[in-house]
Amino acid sequence: MIINRGLIIPPITNREEGAEHIFGGLSGVSGEVINPSGDWTAYLPEKEAQNKNGFETQGCTAYGLHNALETLLNFKKVKVNFSDRYLCICADVTPKKGPTRTRPRKP
Repeated sequence: MIINRGLIIPPITNREEGAEHIFGGLSGVSGEVINPSGDWTAYLPEKEAQNKNGFETQGCTAYGLHNALETLLNFKKVKVNFSDRYLCICADVTPKKGPTRTRPRKP
């Protein structure tokens, strides 16, 4: 039996058909390495539970996106704590309707 965890997986198509990114492809992205050690532990944000008291928010993409941004800003000595719930609301992510690969980045 497959348990529905809420993730919506739309079909992946190639770039010619409008796909924004094909995982594992060469992107040509370049730039400076901002943390040569690769150890971000000291900059991680406060832990925030996505599943609270057995209530699943389906907000994994919002939590992950905010954690990455908060970690980067902590590294730059800017202390923030973005609202995961607000981003879920903007991206139309609810406990009954989870995210896709592009939501909440593109609501």
